[in-house]
Amino acid sequence: MSQVAHEGDDIIGRLGPTSWCLLAAALFGASTPACKWLLAQTGPIALAALLYFGAALVALPSAFSASLGGLGDGVTRRRLVGVVLFGGVLGPILLLLGLDAAPAGSVALLLNLETVA
Repeated sequence: MSQVAHEGDDIIGRLGPTSWCLLAAALFGASTPACKWLLAQTGPIALAALLYFGAALVALPSAFSASLGGLGDGVTRRRLVGVVLFGGVLGPILLLLGLDAAPAGSVALLLNLETVA
């Protein structure tokens, strides 16, 4: 039986959801010590800007994807502005200011309680 290559057949399709979750957890765990090291070379606000600029570049293709659709029924402009302001501007800056003042291990443990808080 011959295999026919499909349009979505690439590494994203071959890795299962568990693999992606484990990779995301490993990268999330490594991000705090990496940011602590980078804070020695740059300030917290500049590093937060660079981190979220990189995230925006990664998310940009899917933002313009035709399959994405609209914002959804419950999302208003006020809520969207709040999410961007607190989650995309103030949150990362405050995280890196705290990381600058505390040990990386303590901050990494506190990040695990973010969802609970």
